[in-house]
Amino acid sequence: MIIGGLFHDIGKVKTLTDNNQLTFLGSMIEHDALTLEVCAQPLSELEIHNPMYAGILRHCWTCASPNARYGFKPQYRIATYIQEADNMSSKLI
Repeated sequence: MIIGGLFHDIGKVKTLTDNNQLTFLGSMIEHDALTLEVCAQPLSELEIHNPMYAGILRHCWTCASPNARYGFKPQYRIATYIQEADNMSSKLI
């Protein structure tokens, strides 16, 4: 699940340049909205072999994020930890 936490911010590959500037897409969409899109193929493959873990990862990456359109309360402790770590890291910038 540590890797799952790291992938929480993977949408940033589409919203930030190498110099931490917003891309065109990043000027219109928050990075967290793109996590599932970026991870769609690997999640589809994981779902074939382990649908429960694929669902847990989707939940952990999208639940309870600030301004999230999903708005589900974390159902797993790891989801809470990911959200707390994300909140703390955003305050460091």
